Amino acid sequence: MTHARGRSSRIALPLAALLALPLTAVLAGPAAAADVPTYRGYLSGIGDATHYTVVNTATGATSFVSGPVAIDGAVGPVSDLGPSVVYVSREPYAGGTLDRLHRVASGGGDTVLYSAAKDVSITEPSVSAGGTTVAFALDDPKSSAVLTVDVATKATRTLRRSTATTYFGPSFSPDGEYLSWAQEGDTSSQVVVARLETGAASVLSTSTAVGYEDTAWSPDGSQLALTLVEPDQAGSPVYSVALQDLRTGVQRRVLRGTRTASQAIGYGDPAWAPDSLSVLSSRAVITASGADPSLVRVATAEGSQPEAVPATSYAGSPSESGPARPSDSTAPAPVTALTATVGGATAHLTYTLPADADLADVLVTRTEGGAADTATASIRVGQTREVSMDVPLPAAGTDYGLSVFSRDWSGNLGPAAKVQVTSPAASTLIVSAPPARVGYRSAVHLTGRLTGATGPLDGQRVVLYARRAGTSTPVAVTSATTAADGSYALTHTPSWTVEYQVRYAGSDRGYPSASAKRVVSVVPAVSLGLSASRIVRGGAVTLGGSVAPSHAGALVSVQRYVGGTWRTIASTRLSAASSYRYVLRPATAGTWTLRVVKPADADHLQAVSPTRGLSVR
Repeated sequence: MTHARGRSSRIALPLAALLALPLTAVLAGPAAAADVPTYRGYLSGIGDATHYTVVNTATGATSFVSGPVAIDGAVGPVSDLGPSVVYVSREPYAGGTLDRLHRVASGGGDTVLYSAAKDVSITEPSVSAGGTTVAFALDDPKSSAVLTVDVATKATRTLRRSTATTYFGPSFSPDGEYLSWAQEGDTSSQVVVARLETGAASVLSTSTAVGYEDTAWSPDGSQLALTLVEPDQAGSPVYSVALQDLRTGVQRRVLRGTRTASQAIGYGDPAWAPDSLSVLSSRAVITASGADPSLVRVATAEGSQPEAVPATSYAGSPSESGPARPSDSTAPAPVTALTATVGGATAHLTYTLPADADLADVLVTRTEGGAADTATASIRVGQTREVSMDVPLPAAGTDYGLSVFSRDWSGNLGPAAKVQVTSPAASTLIVSAPPARVGYRSAVHLTGRLTGATGPLDGQRVVLYARRAGTSTPVAVTSATTAADGSYALTHTPSWTVEYQVRYAGSDRGYPSASAKRVVSVVPAVSLGLSASRIVRGGAVTLGGSVAPSHAGALVSVQRYVGGTWRTIASTRLSAASSYRYVLRPATAGTWTLRVVKPADADHLQAVSPTRGLSVR
């Protein structure tokens, strides 16, 4: 796909024409600390422009109104001073448009966190639970990206950027340690969850039939709300909202779009209520006369029906936020059935997750000696939502204690599940010394032996890596299995000067090891032929030949042996086929001894053709 698709396939909710008007804000006074209300935000059409509007859900009073023109927004954390708000403004600029991401703190103060370049679109902002970070999608005609911005420093970070994939609907996990989003490429659409700290991602859902275009993480961390785009029987898109259980992966539709000959009803922009018991959604009824947007709420219980939610001049982008979740001091149950399988420098852990509904992930620690009871930062080696993990074992023949801690969305850690492992004993890998230089198409033979602490290691796979001169990355080129005495033999035919190293990845019998490095230089093959062996003085003879491997475009020198010295008499450039032709017209009589030389380069030695004699009368 090309990125031109962008967000054009999302529910088309009508937005007013853009106006170059200054932004204004109306903020209500601080709410009472004893009774922090819930606030609802959405786009609304006021006059000739679209604003981001926030209302107190208990009283219906307006708490915040952005200036024109706003195109997206979200309500952030709520305190006794009121709600924090993020919204995107768009204004005409140099014949195009300029998008800016704003943050309005609880109690007031509008700050621009990020300004996009001309005609680059900022959409779908999401605020972390602590209000410290904002994530958003960024699109231009050629690429799509997911970015985060630090509220305090305005420092931005690009989590993903692609010219072939479109990103939708980033959403923070309840503790702000993970970010979900939807993405669509050439052949499939996916729902992805990534660690915010590392960017390491896992795919929760993949579909070739359904398009995912929004994600919204429930405040209790148990579910994602998703916008689904799927074709009806006639192939026209239908927009629905589904919930995906993050523990089981099961999806169920809670708002199903429909399409008839006269109208289409679509749902999108899902947003959770602070108690995780219901979901807000945009509802668009599209007929020949246009689109009629509205706001609905549906409970998460099976069989619930949507209910209309009052919203003045509603135009999209619902969001709802309330008081911070009560502090949870109850730790989750520990993981069970913990096992460890050691192979080389790695211990592969598997375990069963507890059934706690608020389970977020597991932390894994590693210590020398006994396993730890506390997951300190200095011994922590991993954090995952998966049911297995590979833990590095950094030294051979060493006892390690591995601890696995379950963690909930409040940060509570369950008791440690522990396992003891011992890394394999050290191994030694030796390799023979090959010739320092070989001709092109000549095979290099390497032999050696793999031994462990108690003797030869038989039946083990060793791999030959080759690093081409002038490059930095070795590549595996061949492998062998060690014999009963630990010996091996490897053969490779290099095309360029190469640095060889034999590596052993390790097993339960031996720790990984690598041989010494061996360098073999390659001499190209240069041929030379003459069109005649005898000519008269001033006559013409054609010298022709080729250089292998190909050095198309390189210069070669024609040399004559005179007075005990080779002297360059001409140069010519190799053709696209790495061949050359040169017409020589000797001016003196005698015997001419000729050769052609290909100079050395970054990954080949100098190469010389066979000599040829020419009699000139």
